[in-house]
Amino acid sequence: MKKIIMILLLISSGAYGMKDCVFREYDIRGTVGTDLIIEDVYAVGRAIAVYFIQKDPNVKTVALGMDGRVHSEAIKKELTRAFIESGMNVMFLGVCTSPIVYFATHTLNAVDASVMITASNNPKEENGIKLMVGNKS
Repeated sequence: MKKIIMILLLISSGAYGMKDCVFREYDIRGTVGTDLIIEDVYAVGRAIAVYFIQKDPNVKTVALGMDGRVHSEAIKKELTRAFIESGMNVMFLGVCTSPIVYFATHTLNAVDASVMITASNNPKEENGIKLMVGNKS
């Protein structure tokens, strides 16, 4: 996932401000404003949409949850705009935990992929994006 999203970002935006260290094997995570740049989240969202479709061409609806960090709302807005402009539906689950998003992905028939905005137990200055397509993260 890491390489695919980074390549798509470079192709689509020409340049982006996020540091390479935020792109990890199973998530995107870093210090907001330094490593994880809110203004670049839209481009990341478009790249995630392409990644989802590459993994499963039938992806139509993305479940989206977020934690209560102050920057989660801004990340949610950019990801939602990116998914909608990529032709996907977004089912916002509200402020919740990662297990709620995983549960929704496994039990709601309308959900094809999911995204959780969280840095889990990392410091409050950090935030991130966890991805899941079908039953795989």
